[in-house]
Amino acid sequence: MSVASILEDAKNELTPQARTLFHGLQQELYALDDRIKQADKQVKQLANEDPVCQRLMAIPGVAPMIATALVSTIGDANNFTKPQINVLP
Repeated sequence: MSVASILEDAKNELTPQARTLFHGLQQELYALDDRIKQADKQVKQLANEDPVCQRLMAIPGVAPMIATALVSTIGDANNFTKPQINVLP
């Protein structure tokens, strides 16, 4: 049963205040969903325009979100001159 059908059902025991509250929350959820979809589109566009992201996405399992996260976290891999292993005490 969907939230919309529950809100529209006049026979259930929801008060008018609860209906108003849940309707508002449902609208916020829809707005957040739209914002997430828009952000996903932007990440995909950034990944498709970046050559490093494109190379990373050639690795099985690496999608635009992971590729852009790696690039933004690591930056230019040429800054790492040699492998370094840090061992926790």
